[in-house]
Amino acid sequence: VKPSRAEKPNIFSESDLQSAALRDCLSGLISKRGAVGVDLPSAQAFLVALVWGQVGGSLAVVVDSDNNHSSLFINDCLNLFGDDLYLFPPFLDAPSIVPGFFSKDRHYFDRSYRQLFQQSSGVFLATQASVSYSVGGDDGDAMFLRLKKDSRVIIGEVVRRLARWGYESTDRCVSANTYSVRGGILDIFPSYSKRPLRFEFLSNKIESIRIFDPETQLSVGRRDRVEIQKPANHVGSGFSVALSAALERRTKNILYITSEAVSPSPSVAARSLHYCE
Repeated sequence: VKPSRAEKPNIFSESDLQSAALRDCLSGLISKRGAVGVDLPSAQAFLVALVWGQVGGSLAVVVDSDNNHSSLFINDCLNLFGDDLYLFPPFLDAPSIVPGFFSKDRHYFDRSYRQLFQQSSGVFLATQASVSYSVGGDDGDAMFLRLKKDSRVIIGEVVRRLARWGYESTDRCVSANTYSVRGGILDIFPSYSKRPLRFEFLSNKIESIRIFDPETQLSVGRRDRVEIQKPANHVGSGFSVALSAALERRTKNILYITSEAVSPSPSVAARSLHYCE
């Protein structure tokens, strides 16, 4: 049941916080009994934290793209949740005029999609624009490039797969979604990662796998095996789904922050939390 705007309890204001109303509204929201009105972006972010604290696990949050508070709300969530927030911002899917450049929004999107696919605990925040984006569906092993130390791999086959996934060949890996080949050394900067990987080959055998700093190019860690997931928006010959469908499938609850009523699909309606600004 969606109360009218006049009937929705406004539990936050600039001057006070009514704790009894907060408890009642939070209980009603989590039990899917209706909507709740909240005006301030910081209070919206705080309410999301309260809901996540109650439901636990993975919580998807979808906010109006044209909400004039949305940018403030997203910034407040970034400050409040830190590494537990996974953001799906809208981005322009166009070739960059700067070789090797990968936008921050694309990086956020791919990092969040990887965590969503791994069913990590956290808050997955998308906008009404980004939930319509097509992302790669679960097509099994084709989603991953798995490499381990001492295994035999042909560099050319790895490079061709990266190229099919949309990775760009560069002289040095200083930005995500790039790779570089220098003799028996293959560097890969996964689209979702903060640091690139360096594979040292002897003939067709992987001798070592290192994590390195993209600025200094110095090693900062070692791995025995890695799993690289294809970029979120790469569909290729596999099937694709809308991000909204991926959120419905891989999160426990969905919280809508919107000025209008929403109608989630029947498969997710029973576990959707409606919260109107």
